This record gives sequence, structure tokens and C-alpha cells, in this order.
Amino acid sequence: MTPKSNIAYSRYAAIMLGLPGLMMVVSLVAGLYFGPFGGDLTRIGGYPEREFAPRQSMRAFEEPQYEASSWEDPADVLVLGDSFSMETEFGWPAHLRAKTGMTVQVRHLNEMTWDDVLTSPVYVKSPPSIVIFEAVERQLQLVLRTAGKLGECPPSRTPPTALPTPQRAVALSLGVARFEPLPPWWEIDLQLASSTLIRMFNREVIGMDLTKTRSLSLKTASLFSNRNSDTLLVFLTDLNKPRFQTPENLARVECAIRTLANRVRSHGHWFVALLAPDKLTAYEPYLSGEQGRGLSRLTRLMDSLGPNLAPRVDQAVNAAIAGGTQDVYLPNDTHWSPLGHEIAAGVVVDALVEQGALVPSSAGR
Repeated sequence: MTPKSNIAYSRYAAIMLGLPGLMMVVSLVAGLYFGPFGGDLTRIGGYPEREFAPRQSMRAFEEPQYEASSWEDPADVLVLGDSFSMETEFGWPAHLRAKTGMTVQVRHLNEMTWDDVLTSPVYVKSPPSIVIFEAVERQLQLVLRTAGKLGECPPSRTPPTALPTPQRAVALSLGVARFEPLPPWWEIDLQLASSTLIRMFNREVIGMDLTKTRSLSLKTASLFSNRNSDTLLVFLTDLNKPRFQTPENLARVECAIRTLANRVRSHGHWFVALLAPDKLTAYEPYLSGEQGRGLSRLTRLMDSLGPNLAPRVDQAVNAAIAGGTQDVYLPNDTHWSPLGHEIAAGVVVDALVEQGALVPSSAGR
């Protein structure tokens, strides 16, 4: 091998050996910049947590109050819900348990239909007193799967029959801790940080956003506590929901909810449908531009269902935001914050009291 070829080979080897190290350094720097991801929108969209993580102090329960996607033991309340029902330490089912003392079990809508509920061993042996169906606005099509086969749409406000004795609310004194929106820094995922850097480069430099998220400008910076608080992060499905929510499909959803309510009540349960507004709908009045406006049909659907079936969690959320409550939804995430979950739990408690399913206590409301 000639001296020149030795030099060329040495340079090639140095480059090949140095590239992994350089990539590791870049990943480490990106990881430290973006931070350990705590929100689904920042993680999927490629946004730095330092800009979108909430900065105000919020509370969560010290211990999980139920098992998500589990129904092995009898419970007073069975929740069939989506990801809005899966936060075991600060989710609305946890607050429902704290406010009433009732035991709660939660199953994901993708795992269980109402027919599955009726045939499950725990239901046959010890059925719940209350069934709560929860779905976020942009995923209302899951209602059709859960309700099962639809026949003629039942009339509105079908009266309950053969319902169990109302539960008596007894507020629990549960330990609380500070809600931590982010994992510790040593849980930084370097591979995720690298892919996030690429997403950010595509969006900010090339001008091409290939992610499933979008950012929208707000008229005010007072709605969230994060640094970049005049920007609203949402999923692309929030913007695309009119593709599914045609008048025909919404009529099918309404029929499915009524059918599900009748089936639940005919088997001796109290029933509530908790329809969560998506993040875009909740903050639509505060958008600075036209994109994202006029897309929601949730108010029309809930007006048609009536508060007996679908209590107005949207109005409670809207009132909290309009009243100056920051971070009703997490700025880095598509879901409610601990504050938003507590608001939703209060709506559920009031609805159960109104139906006669729950006898309130002054401490439990």
C-alpha cells in the first residue's frame, strides 16, 4: 500500500469511526434541547418541551385510583372511554372516585364493545351500578363500534327502568402530590430526539410539515402557562373532523348513543355519555386566524341528545377558559390537564345527582 493510499485509508477510517460519535453528540444536544417528552403533541410534532411544557403547579393523586384497561374486579362504575379516561393519577375517573368514594374500572373503547361487557365474567357475576361512555369529539366514530348493531333510533330521553339503588357520595381524603408534566432529564430518548430534530428541520427550514400535528396562532398569550403560550398545538385530526362529522354520520352517532343508553338502562344501570370537546374546539374563540374555525358540530349533537344523556362538559370547559383558568388542556398535549379533568369529573357528578343515581354529600360535590 502506497503512502498516499495509507493517508486516504486513514481519512476514510477516521470519518467512518467519527460519524457515529458525531451523531451521538448531535442526538445528545438535541435531547438536552428538546428535553424528555411529556406531551403527545410535542413528541409527535417535533416541538421542544422547553417551549410547551406547562409551568404552573398542578396536583395529582399520590396513588393510581383505578387500573386503566382493566376490569377484573367488581366496581360501582364502569367507564368505556378513550385516552381521555386513561390517566390513573389525575384523570376524571380518579377525581370521580375522590368526590364520591365509588370504585371505578376503566376499559378502552378499542378493547370492548357493549356486547363484550354483557358477556364478560365480572359483569355477569357483579354488574356495575353506573356505566359512563366517554369519547373525544374527533373520535366520535368509536361510538358506532361500541353501541353495536343499530336499529330504529330510540326516542329521546327514554326513561330508565329497573335501576339499582342510588349510590351515596362520600368524599375521600386522598393524598395528593405535585403534577410533574415531564419525566426526569435522565430519561431522555436520544433516538426520539434525533427524529424530532428532523421533524423540526423539515417544518422550520424546508417548510414541509409531515407530522400529524399542527400549530395555530392565538390572539392572547394568557390561556396557557408555557413559554410559547400564544401558540396552540393540535392534532391534524382536530382540523379534519368535518370529513367524518357529516349530518348523516352525526345522526348515526346520536342514534348509537341513544341505543347504547337504552341497552345499558334496560340491563339495570345508570348511564352517562361524556363527550369531550377536542382541544381545537375548546380554544376556537381565541384563534387569531380563520384556520380551525367553524369545524365543530359537537354543540349541535349535545343539544339534540339533551343533558340527560350528554351533560354539558363543553360548557363547563368553555366557562373555565373564559374565566381565566390556564392550562385547562395541557399546552404540550391533546388532553385535559389535571385541572380540566377535575372540571369534567364535577360535570359527571352533577349529572349523576340530577339523574338520581347519586345522593350527594356536601363534601363530595
